[in-house]
Amino acid sequence: MTHTEQNTPKVEEALPVVFLVDRVIADADRLQEEGKIGEAIEKWRSLANTISGIDDKMAARALVSVCKLLLENEEVWADAPLRSESATAALKQALSACDNAICRHRTYAEAWTQRGLVKRLLGQYAEAVADCDEAIRLNPEDAYAYTCRGLAKTLLGQNEAAIEDQDAALRLDATLAEAYYNRALAKFMTPNKRDGIVEDYDEAIRLAPESAIAYISRGLAKERLLQYDAAVADYEEAMRLDSTLAPPYTYRGEIRWSQGRDAEAREDYETALRLARAAGDEQHKSYVESEIRMLDKEAAED
Repeated sequence: MTHTEQNTPKVEEALPVVFLVDRVIADADRLQEEGKIGEAIEKWRSLANTISGIDDKMAARALVSVCKLLLENEEVWADAPLRSESATAALKQALSACDNAICRHRTYAEAWTQRGLVKRLLGQYAEAVADCDEAIRLNPEDAYAYTCRGLAKTLLGQNEAAIEDQDAALRLDATLAEAYYNRALAKFMTPNKRDGIVEDYDEAIRLAPESAIAYISRGLAKERLLQYDAAVADYEEAMRLDSTLAPPYTYRGEIRWSQGRDAEAREDYETALRLARAAGDEQHKSYVESEIRMLDKEAAED
């Protein structure tokens, strides 16, 4: 080996950090598009470790990307009693990624927003509000931080404040479907704020038409307004979008029972019961079983 060769650095070592970052981002994006989420996560983690101390904001961004990819697992969005062990583990990894992002760059607002989201999913509602408070302090134009904080407040029973947050989110971004949905939910939970609930669900569905949960929620709002046929139509659209959900069958069954269509109501209840068992949803299963018992009792008395 010549003296020149001994002192010539490898091409990769000689590349400026910016080129390394660009290459890793491109690789991570490609892996994500190919559905290789685990490999994409490792790319982002590797980048965070490599540039920590060199570009801490970029390291924080990489860790936030880890969090977002972990949250792409639909199971993490399930209610805690229905969440699998692997989904719970993914949420804990997402929380750790956000913690590390904030340690590396405390003024990176998105890291606070994402940690607030993860804490909300973990049932840590007050802590979620605090994280979103900091995100909004750092970036008052972050619409998602407002809607995230608003939903956490709804879950704490602070519905008036929650509506204000959703209003703020929509002033910043009128296309944010979650804010319309979350505002409707807060109104639904507030006796003196019932105006505009269906309209908010209408807009949420217009912006995100594949959400079965939005159709179920709008159906419940329409039931409250005694619009039973319209409610049934929403439940049936939810069934079409996701045939594994028990609630739309339960709620259609209740309407059918109230209309004296007992045989059809029983059929809906039995379908809901089967789906609740398959999903491991003990709470909904118990509710449907109690409905069936009351239906049977009423039939026996007749």
